[in-house]
Amino acid sequence: MSKIELIPLVAAQAPILAALHAEGFDKPWPPEAFVRLLENPARRGALALAAAAPQGFILLQQTPDETEVLTFVVACARRRHGIGAKLLEWAVETTRLAGCARLLLEVAETNDAARALYDKLGFREIGARSGYYRRSQGTETALLLERLVVAPSGNR
Repeated sequence: MSKIELIPLVAAQAPILAALHAEGFDKPWPPEAFVRLLENPARRGALALAAAAPQGFILLQQTPDETEVLTFVVACARRRHGIGAKLLEWAVETTRLAGCARLLLEVAETNDAARALYDKLGFREIGARSGYYRRSQGTETALLLERLVVAPSGNR
């Protein structure tokens, strides 16, 4: 596989982001949602490219104390090639450089592949939201995960 390059998310990429999002979610966000999200300076993200082709992306929201992953997806054909890990490592570093103490995300309880990746990268379960995801067969619990990050000043 080609070298993975990460570039900043911008509103002009909204159609690409929506198409990638549709590969990973039952209820994908439309391009307009990405345009609105990226208008807020507290939100930033990275798009993974290989040979100039979009492979996945991560979108974060930062507050003074923490960073939250709003959405994160890797193209189906590119999963298990290190792209997700590279995007999450970028998110950890972005969180650290912002001086935030932790990176938060949520994941469907049954998403074993994602949960294995998060565990490998040091995320730990801190809670659950019962019935959070609506599926055609009912609802599913979302697990809340946290990765503690040491800020550049040495503070947690």
